[in-house]
Amino acid sequence: VETATAVMGGARMVPVIVERHGLDFKYPEEEYFHRLRSGSALRPDDLLILSKECISLKDLAEAVRHLFQQIALPFSPHKPTNIRQAELMNILNRCSPRSPQASLEH
Repeated sequence: VETATAVMGGARMVPVIVERHGLDFKYPEEEYFHRLRSGSALRPDDLLILSKECISLKDLAEAVRHLFQQIALPFSPHKPTNIRQAELMNILNRCSPRSPQASLEH
């Protein structure tokens, strides 16, 4: 619901890949989007929530696809502080039109 609502509302969304040993995220393939659009990738409770929020399966699939078409930025929680800070600055630069440095200072 949140992804579809954000995309439909024009919100900036930044996909982030958490880089950590043992985590190996796989981007969804085309078949996943077909299952999402048909509803077979969702539980009955999920379908009910989407219906209550007036979000169609087509809108949901398009929103998720839109998110995954953006280049994901890395975040490495176990790397040294200077690397984490640089990665966070890159993420913040994509999130907001205002200066991310100002956001970190306040």
